[in-house]
Amino acid sequence: MIGIVFNPVTFSGKSVDRMKHVLEILDSKGIEYIYRETAKEGDAVSISRELADSCGIIVYAGGDGTVLETVNGVYDRDVTIMVLPFGSGNDIGRSIGIEGMTDEQLADVLTAGKTRTMDYLITNGKERSVVHSCVGIVSNVIRDFKDPANARKSYMSTMLRSVRQSRPRRYRIRTANVDREFYSDFVSAENLVTSGGGMVLTPHSDDDDGKFELLVMEHRNVFRKYLNLLALSRKKLAKQPNVYLESTDRVEITALDGEEICSLDGELRTITELNVSIGGKIRVICP
Repeated sequence: MIGIVFNPVTFSGKSVDRMKHVLEILDSKGIEYIYRETAKEGDAVSISRELADSCGIIVYAGGDGTVLETVNGVYDRDVTIMVLPFGSGNDIGRSIGIEGMTDEQLADVLTAGKTRTMDYLITNGKERSVVHSCVGIVSNVIRDFKDPANARKSYMSTMLRSVRQSRPRRYRIRTANVDREFYSDFVSAENLVTSGGGMVLTPHSDDDDGKFELLVMEHRNVFRKYLNLLALSRKKLAKQPNVYLESTDRVEITALDGEEICSLDGELRTITELNVSIGGKIRVICP
């Protein structure tokens, strides 16, 4: 049996018609499924866990935030996950090669695709994520983009304002290879090549190697911050002289300047410490 979890408000509600179309395709193929919609934040955790009692495949339809909840619901259950990338970012969909597919193609992958594994991260011993766990500029951009006061503003204008207003902070970072203080604009545990809706931060990331990429963008000056932004647009951030990059399976990050916002796959948390490690693997369906 297939269980389907859909977030109807993902992508500002623009995916509702696509979800109806996919269900029509599955019906035409005679595929049995249980369909559930989320009504509030956190619903996908409990819904996916409930569906896992009777379904061997859990399909999440939404953005990376929906899969964050789904993974936290079923990471310890014997199920396989399928992605319908109906959100605004869809970095997980990009990583497994289904972003941009038509509804018909997605239905074909669901019914005849291959299965492979993908690493997931565990943050502060309790939450699982697949894309990233980060603090700094990216978290600030996500926070400002989610702010209802910015609803009428473009993503680009919101991002530029967030970057302009972001200030570097001090972090104590510990891995097997480093233990020192960084003065940084951005710190991230990156599990995939892309995050933030297709931005290439760590082009050599492998989502199934038992490690993630620790990326630390050290602050030099305001000019260098904007050079880093330009490098990011050219997929060359990881090559910049002020970027520390390490492949690791765990990191301890202490925010020395007090509480701040952390992004877990685009969902925001308030933290003073960020302990990230490889938590395990999930099975996913891919082309």
